[in-house]
Amino acid sequence: LQPLPAACPAEAEAEPEPKKAKTNIAAIVQHAMKSKDAWRQYIEGPARTLEDVQNEDYKQTNSWDYWCLVCGRELHGTLNHLTSQKHYKALWNQLDSEKLDGDEASYVQAFDLQQGRYTL
Repeated sequence: LQPLPAACPAEAEAEPEPKKAKTNIAAIVQHAMKSKDAWRQYIEGPARTLEDVQNEDYKQTNSWDYWCLVCGRELHGTLNHLTSQKHYKALWNQLDSEKLDGDEASYVQAFDLQQGRYTL
């Protein structure tokens, strides 16, 4: 008779794989809203990207009809608008009035383009 092989302890005590960290957009935006400068640093990159997307959209449609749904204003310069004091204040008032409870959808800014909706 041959002895049975010993159980491999690594198999018996295998640890589950760590879960990937979920991006908490609510916490990120709350941090960005702490000051006008923090907001500007946070939104500048995405605002440049949106402006590039709008410029490409314009090349296809030859129509510049873009509005900020937070402020209700037409966008003539997206980067300048999103980093402005007026937009920051309007967004701050909207976030404060909604008494946000961590609902991440409330922190998304949407912009309607000719080709569809773009969100930041």
